[in-house]
Amino acid sequence: MAITWTPHPATLSRRAPNRAFLARQLLLERAPVPTHAVIEHLTGLQAQAPQAPYVGLWTRIRDFAPDDLSVQLLDRSAVRLILMRSTVHLVTADDCLWLRPTVQSSVDRAVGPRGWRKLEGAEPAELAATGRAWLDEAPRSAAELNELLGER
Repeated sequence: MAITWTPHPATLSRRAPNRAFLARQLLLERAPVPTHAVIEHLTGLQAQAPQAPYVGLWTRIRDFAPDDLSVQLLDRSAVRLILMRSTVHLVTADDCLWLRPTVQSSVDRAVGPRGWRKLEGAEPAELAATGRAWLDEAPRSAAELNELLGER
């Protein structure tokens, strides 16, 4: 889905850039577009609180059905994870594949030594492999992963 905006050759009013920004963010009017297309278009929707992406999509999609997003989260075509500014965002799985490596160093700095101190003696590569295996079995929340780590 592409949003086009052609600037007028005359001087822009103060309101024009604001309206262009809102249009680009799909916030001027609710559009009749699929949930996945909106997530892909936005390349990251704030999702710090679990319900936030549902509200964000409802404000942008005319006939938004919450189950559309729930299904995508369960089938992993959309994911919530720490990304930009080390906060949780909702993105498509395809966008996640290039976004996460791009921001990984800043996420590592944000979590930093305080996070790894709690796992003293753990080998990061082994821990990552174990976590991936658990996530391959089923989608899991951070709380579930913490519980599994505690048991391990």
